[in-house]
Amino acid sequence: MDKDLRISLYIRGYEEGQKEAWTEIKSLIKRYEGWDLRSRIESKLGTLYQDVASKKVELEYDPARLMVTEEKPEKPPRDEDVDWDESFYLVIEDKPRRSMYAFKELVEKGYHGLCITTEFPEKLKKSHQLPEENILFIQLQKNNYNSNATVGCIRCSPGNLTNLSTKIGDFLKKNSPPIILFHGLHSITLTNDINKVLIFIDWLKDLVHNSEGFLLTSISRSDFTEDQVGRFKVHFDDVIND
Repeated sequence: MDKDLRISLYIRGYEEGQKEAWTEIKSLIKRYEGWDLRSRIESKLGTLYQDVASKKVELEYDPARLMVTEEKPEKPPRDEDVDWDESFYLVIEDKPRRSMYAFKELVEKGYHGLCITTEFPEKLKKSHQLPEENILFIQLQKNNYNSNATVGCIRCSPGNLTNLSTKIGDFLKKNSPPIILFHGLHSITLTNDINKVLIFIDWLKDLVHNSEGFLLTSISRSDFTEDQVGRFKVHFDDVIND
């Protein structure tokens, strides 16, 4: 690894660590004071090792977060517009390319977008040239707190479907018609039983149907077994293979 890359990686980690620490400190100061504040801070310091270990697992699962190369905008797919006759689409693709293009297209037509992802929102905005307005991101990560949060982004643990359901429900109550792009399904199935995940998908479909919107779920075949892909397919109106 060359010198410039080592420096870039170190600075990125140092910056993110500082932001996370000060965000947590500000949150504690707002809620506690005196002896209670001191004990809370000491408690957080006591769990520092576990937090670092958890972050290591996250990065091992998604090492792309360490990339420092310049992201190039994705080229939109050509002649691949979807006929919007159905409400629920399963898009099978190596990368969320076609689904992201359809998501962007509907947002530009006036739909309110919700993108549920494991990626950093700023990275997706830049690489897919997404609109700055009318999109909320739910970033799936194990540490459920708003560290380094950007405008229009909230964090949620992929293992906590109850919390995720609440956040999605809140969005749908305030935004209509919605277009939901869900390409964090793999991280959800890593921490939840697949039967529970399928129930969650059906629940999500009911909410989207009542809001007269669309649900795009993007998956990669490399992340699932053929049996799992087959079980997902029967829960959608249409399956698109990219």
